Amino acid sequence: MELVSLANEREIFKSFVQMSIVAAGWIDIHGNWIAVNTALCEMSGYAEQEWLMPHSVGPALLTIGDRAASPLDCLVEGGAGRSVRMYHKKGYSDLELYSRKVVLSNSRCDGYLIQFKDIQHYPDPTLERIRELEHQSKLEQALVLSKQHYKSLFEQHPDGVFSLDLQARFLTLNASFERITGYSASELFQTNFINRTYQEDWAVTYDQFLLAVKGQPRVFNTRVQHKNGGLIEFRVYLLPILVDHEPRGVYGIAQDITQEKRLLEKLRSSEGMYKLIEENSFDLIARCALDGKLLYMSSIVTTMLGYAQEELRDQYTQQYMHPDDLLLMEQNFQSQYQRGMEPSLHAYRFRHKDGHYVWMETIISMVRDADGAVSELLCVSRDISERKQTEELMLRSEKLLMAGQLAAGIAHEIRNPLTSIKGFLQLLGSQMKDKQEFVTIMRSELNRIEEITNELLLLAKPHAHAFHKHELGGLLKQVVSIMEPQSILNNVQVVNTPAMEPLYIRCDENQLKQVFINFIKNAIEAMPNGGLLRVTVERHQEEAVIAFIDQGCGIPEDKLATIWQPFYTTKDRGTGLGLMVSYSIIENHKGRVNVSSELGTGTTFTVHLPLLTSDTRLT
Repeated sequence: MELVSLANEREIFKSFVQMSIVAAGWIDIHGNWIAVNTALCEMSGYAEQEWLMPHSVGPALLTIGDRAASPLDCLVEGGAGRSVRMYHKKGYSDLELYSRKVVLSNSRCDGYLIQFKDIQHYPDPTLERIRELEHQSKLEQALVLSKQHYKSLFEQHPDGVFSLDLQARFLTLNASFERITGYSASELFQTNFINRTYQEDWAVTYDQFLLAVKGQPRVFNTRVQHKNGGLIEFRVYLLPILVDHEPRGVYGIAQDITQEKRLLEKLRSSEGMYKLIEENSFDLIARCALDGKLLYMSSIVTTMLGYAQEELRDQYTQQYMHPDDLLLMEQNFQSQYQRGMEPSLHAYRFRHKDGHYVWMETIISMVRDADGAVSELLCVSRDISERKQTEELMLRSEKLLMAGQLAAGIAHEIRNPLTSIKGFLQLLGSQMKDKQEFVTIMRSELNRIEEITNELLLLAKPHAHAFHKHELGGLLKQVVSIMEPQSILNNVQVVNTPAMEPLYIRCDENQLKQVFINFIKNAIEAMPNGGLLRVTVERHQEEAVIAFIDQGCGIPEDKLATIWQPFYTTKDRGTGLGLMVSYSIIENHKGRVNVSSELGTGTTFTVHLPLLTSDTRLT
């Protein structure tokens, strides 16, 4: 944050040029005159307006030897102390040209300070007689004007203006300096300026003073002690006082920047506090243009979504929204924008860098400019993926409960007549020797109905769980042996890869075997033309991870979320209860199951079960 603009610095420097008693001016880096003083105008006979004509090198003609030259040419070829001749309204003058580079606070060359020393003046004989009578009067008028100009600038300047001798002692100072510091001119006269500054700033102030004495304009910050003991922050400008090109002292202007410094510190403190909140917040803070362009995202975006901040800057939110949420987002925004509503809460899915979508709950606030128009949007988002998963689990549990209640009723209504039918079929079978083929089909179908009924009862009826300590590898080995005949018949090779160490779990042996049988049976049926089924067991921290990896036809991605629902099946003769029952059993064992699939490649079911620890109770 700049406390003093470059334009203000240039105006201050112009004032110093105009206050100089030596014929002087200021040219820019292109050789155009920026400022001239009264002495130069009096010497040349040209008014200030004539010198400062736009895009002009000045009304007077400068020559070096027998050729014409611009002021800039004189600097390049001659430098300080170069002899030049100036042709002007009064004739011409032989002069010594001295120059110093002007460097303000931007640290760049801002032109040159030009001073002329009159060696010899040659009047034009035809004009001399006419001007002789006017010369004295004009000179006196110019002197009076110059004194008035200097006095007005000195006394009326809102900043503290002062002059120092070569020992940095105060010679003069204006009323503003007295007001700002609390000292009167008589109290400061002949006291040392450097000693008036804060002790920690003495070295810097002294160095800057020495450079100004050597002819280099300086701009720096320092602190001066007020008469009441407080500290005043000053931006100080120092310019050399040169007489016949010899230093005689230093002019100074002191701008009180105490209030600006305090405001700057408050701003920095506010920015620091905002940054602290932003960097330590678990919420994602973002600024968006009205067209959806991302102007800023806080650093938590890397943790939450995997992107670096630079990757998302100037991107559009629409590119990362789930396609199903785009229309809803646009409708919500238009409604909020048109009604000028207060911050609103919405839930959308945002694409993670690895491709999956993250549920985000977002509060959108409208930021208004000074005219009250909406200029941008401020969004604060929170990852609610776990909450969404919990809601889905609750919904799934409700479905299980409803399915269980339905299953209990169906099983009860079917089981009794089914028992009677099976009994009568047994009697008829012994009497219908010539119809045994039909009897066998009927008995098979009745067994199928009984199997479905038993699965319904298993889903509906709570069982007393017999949890005991079991070694997981042994359970799986038994299940693979049980399913070996079916796998051989279907030309499926089952490869069981046990863990590197025994893994003990707390489980109901029969229920867990049923889960493993369901997964292996489904895998075999998914490979009607044969294939490879790999069963692997690994330890991941405090969990046992069992994977069933087949080479079947795969499950479409849009169907993966529904395979755990009751009565959903992809098989011709499936009941749609096997996976649902398996899921329920795994949940009762405080585990979880995941599925991934790719069409034409195969499906992987992964079961996570907690390992038995020393403090696990088996009751």
